[in-house]
Amino acid sequence: MLSGDEERLLTAIERQLRAEDPDLDRRLGLGPGPPARRRRWLLPVLTTLAVLCILVGLVAAEAGVFLGGLALAGAAWVLVHRRRRRDQE
Repeated sequence: MLSGDEERLLTAIERQLRAEDPDLDRRLGLGPGPPARRRRWLLPVLTTLAVLCILVGLVAAEAGVFLGGLALAGAAWVLVHRRRRRDQE
């Protein structure tokens, strides 16, 4: 595990590399570009599928569908929190 100083140093190096070579940043998928645009649809789709699976599971009394919906809801929750954490950095 890195110390606070080492983490700050790595963050500074990362910012400097992003500023100096945005093309490299884009190719690595770290900055804005196609990978971020492709992921944009994932959260709404996961959320919609999760709600549908939970509702169908409850109405049809199918535990597997209901649990699958809960798993999808958990995946959507993880994506939201990863995105928030990344946006805060």
